[in-house]
Amino acid sequence: MPIKVEIVTPERLLMSRDADMVTLPGESGQMGVMGGHAPLMTTLVTGEIILHANDDEQEALFVNGGIAEVRPDVVTILADVAERVDDIDIQRAEAARARAEASVAEAGGVASAPPVHVAALRRSQVRLRIARRRRPQPGSPQTN
Repeated sequence: MPIKVEIVTPERLLMSRDADMVTLPGESGQMGVMGGHAPLMTTLVTGEIILHANDDEQEALFVNGGIAEVRPDVVTILADVAERVDDIDIQRAEAARARAEASVAEAGGVASAPPVHVAALRRSQVRLRIARRRRPQPGSPQTN
């Protein structure tokens, strides 16, 4: 039984479509949700949302915080930040990671850096990792 997935950011409705299953990055780990799931709410952490359809078809999105409301027929995700993996500019993501690494290093490392700098580093690393894994690199096969 398909489940409707709606992803909303402060700027716009990013996506509204049916999926056979959606995988969410919850506080206590990855969570898979299918149609007919018991109602619940969960906090989302920085990570990857995966919409599964037709056994092999997947669509991935980067998310940085938010909440998900699960009902038997719909998952509504209110994300602080979300973007489709295909929309991530890898060069800009690498530059953001380099800036975050420099900020943390300048502060004396992760243990002494302000939490906002450590969070920016984590966010940039996860975003880049998801984009690289989900998008084929020239000369290499795509792996999901």
